[in-house]
Amino acid sequence: MASDTRGFAPIDHGRRVALVQQRLPLGSGCDALLLTDLVDVRWLTGFTGSNGQVLVRPDRAVFLTDGRYTEQSRREVSDLERVTYLNPLREELASYLEGVARLGFEADEMTVAARDRFAERLVAAVEDVCLHLPLARLRLARPSRRHGGAPLDRLPG
Repeated sequence: MASDTRGFAPIDHGRRVALVQQRLPLGSGCDALLLTDLVDVRWLTGFTGSNGQVLVRPDRAVFLTDGRYTEQSRREVSDLERVTYLNPLREELASYLEGVARLGFEADEMTVAARDRFAERLVAAVEDVCLHLPLARLRLARPSRRHGGAPLDRLPG
């Protein structure tokens, strides 16, 4: 679903999610990607709160947030499955990783200490991989040539 753009053309967040899904494994062999940078989360979902993450898998994407943002996420993130976690995400993340052998984290966003806290909670079968993600290139790309940019689905790897 498109977000409210105050007079501008609607934003197709579903297309953006599909674009990121097509990019998996992003050259790293990742089965899933945990997006934690709020700029990336907003670009991908339209969510404007201060606590949101997106777990992107080739076949689905899940928006994750804490209880403060349940109602807001219901309004702003209508085209993804939404999960409200009750404990810190690092304690609940493993329950959403069935079938994932390699999980990508945003190396430019997540501190080493935060990555270590997540890694402690991951099941032994899941390897965490720090990635330098190219989502900024996707965010900055124009959706059509009419506006002077390359189509999003034709950007290099």
